[in-house]
Amino acid sequence: MASGTLVACVTLDPASLESLRSGLARISEYLEPKNIVLLLGRSVPDSVLDRAVERAKSIWRNVDVKKERVGERALRPGALQEAPSKERIVSTLKEACADPPVTVYISSCSRRQASLVSLAAASVDCPLRIVHGDFYFGPWKGLTYPETPRIVEPLTVLHGPPLRIEVEDPTIGIRRLQDPLGGGRCPRPALLRCAVARLTYLVNTLSLAPGGCRRLRVKLPESVSEIVWNPCSPEDYMKLASRIEMWLTNKSAEHRRLNVWEILAWSGLYGLRPERGQDDPSKLLLVDTNLVYYGVHNRVWEGARIGLPSCALGELSRRLSEAIKRKRRSDAGSLPHVLAYLSMIDMLEAGAPIVPSPQNVCDLAMPRIDPVLLSRVVLATSDDGAYRYWGLVLPPRTLSRVKYTVDNTAKPTPGTPLGLARLTYSAMQLLLAIDLMGVMGIVEERPLIISEGREEHMPGRWLAEKIGV
Repeated sequence: MASGTLVACVTLDPASLESLRSGLARISEYLEPKNIVLLLGRSVPDSVLDRAVERAKSIWRNVDVKKERVGERALRPGALQEAPSKERIVSTLKEACADPPVTVYISSCSRRQASLVSLAAASVDCPLRIVHGDFYFGPWKGLTYPETPRIVEPLTVLHGPPLRIEVEDPTIGIRRLQDPLGGGRCPRPALLRCAVARLTYLVNTLSLAPGGCRRLRVKLPESVSEIVWNPCSPEDYMKLASRIEMWLTNKSAEHRRLNVWEILAWSGLYGLRPERGQDDPSKLLLVDTNLVYYGVHNRVWEGARIGLPSCALGELSRRLSEAIKRKRRSDAGSLPHVLAYLSMIDMLEAGAPIVPSPQNVCDLAMPRIDPVLLSRVVLATSDDGAYRYWGLVLPPRTLSRVKYTVDNTAKPTPGTPLGLARLTYSAMQLLLAIDLMGVMGIVEERPLIISEGREEHMPGRWLAEKIGV
């Protein structure tokens, strides 16, 4: 039964709005509030407010949402800024105490709002907790829960009683949210990104139980044993990635054209490190086609300044065409071309610029880019021959170049927030790659995620159909 009041902030900052979206979904796994109070400044337009109310109503169908404008115009040195009023916040919290307990989600507040809410909480005499939601970003940047793993968006109680699951079904709120492939927060043209979001959404709904996190079982194709996986355990993500690495290595003995290193680098499990030359953060990193095969798209989602020469778009499109015609899709050597094409689409959707180049293989085409444009970029490749060739045909004073190498020792680890974000994203992409192997007929079965006797496929078939594989 619904009870209590949830208080959250609405601001114009995009990161705060994403935090609000995630926070409401995460809190729904513990609580079903009877009332929600949204604290907002006077400058927050109705369109932004309406989206916040819609999110809350999607999760809790019968919740009563109240809007409280707590901002006031105040003169500050050099500018007219909006400052939240402590008196208004104290008054709002006291009103919320009429229906206790009160939970305040502080992470969607501005810094000034968060400070005043914390101070105001000391003036309120009722059961009250203050909850902070972290977000580990990395390649998950721009997505919101439940399209991100639960462990990269942990909740911390800063004040008051701990959060306990008080709802009969902790997944009901997130199951009411729109499926990412139905048009949620995921940009539709970014097909791989959408599939990662869809798979993560599925894992979240399968793994959450009234007692906490439920262990799942992953059955890989043509494998007798199953992987027991707790999606709320960072160490279990390491175990999952390692078991997939072992499975791919074993399959490469049966399928000689299966390039395990390419797949693992593409997923982000193997890292890229500069081997020769030097990157220049002030310039755009213009990548050769081979780096698209080796997972450079993961860095783009993290916000790195990376561009694609138009020759790479032509190469990747031609290779995909060759991979899917004449019934070659069941050839293990076709898989990297499919994965690289999906990466290219992701990069473009993430905002990677296209730099005009001759329509030739990129090794030859990239040095022939307009010299003015070349002076503003760093040419990047993993091909030693291309790196040497660029050094021969371009004058040193205008040439910036770097050669990357795949490093199987540079795996993401869960010891840091960024490492955990990269590890979880890599694991999801590896599961999708294996699902594509089953869809394409490279292996005879598709992988399964099993929970309490329920077997679920991953969105690899949807992904393959979108690009005609």
